[in-house]
Amino acid sequence: MKFALFTFLALFVASFSICNAKATHTHKNHITANKTTQNQSKYQLTLYYKPHCPYCIKVNRYLRSIGKEIPLKNTRVSSYEKELIKIGGKRQVPCLVIDGKALYESDAIIDWLKAHRNEI
Repeated sequence: MKFALFTFLALFVASFSICNAKATHTHKNHITANKTTQNQSKYQLTLYYKPHCPYCIKVNRYLRSIGKEIPLKNTRVSSYEKELIKIGGKRQVPCLVIDGKALYESDAIIDWLKAHRNEI
């Protein structure tokens, strides 16, 4: 019984580590891939997010649905969280920073993206 519990815990920890490694690797690739997209935009955009936030997921799904990519900063990274607080005064995500100004709330962000779709 103890061996089975130990084995289960070992597998659980290993799978958690693998998931985090994949998420980190994907995130780094995504930021790199977006740098060229940002140069084509009329605006300088950055989306601050947390991976499991449903409102952040909603914004990211909208961006994918229109085929647009913008730089992402995961606020679970403390330096990005500090940046966000410096820019907007709070930790709230999602936050779309447009030319240095913070826009909060997923619906407001999506509305802005819809209105400026051809400019990003």
